[in-house]
Amino acid sequence: MEENKIIQYILVNNLSSKSRKRIYIDPRNYLVGVLYYKHGLTEEEIATIISRDRTTVNYSKDIPYHLRNNFSFLENTKKVREMFPCKFTKNGSRHLYINR
Repeated sequence: MEENKIIQYILVNNLSSKSRKRIYIDPRNYLVGVLYYKHGLTEEEIATIISRDRTTVNYSKDIPYHLRNNFSFLENTKKVREMFPCKFTKNGSRHLYINR
């Protein structure tokens, strides 16, 4: 299952680290969005995976939509976007996810 591959990727690549460097937080935020919107994991489940508070997940899951045209975000997430493609639409509702 793809969500297991995503979880493994997060762990192997240390994306749950406490670092605030964009090279870590951009791919992590992208994958949080994929896990939430595409695979239906709860905020609590994702928070456990990335060792963060649920409120952090609540914020992070919508970052890919808001930064979808940001050059730095696109560069930092190139690999994960290729590995785990997902298109995000307006935030706030799982039914707005396309390409399910």
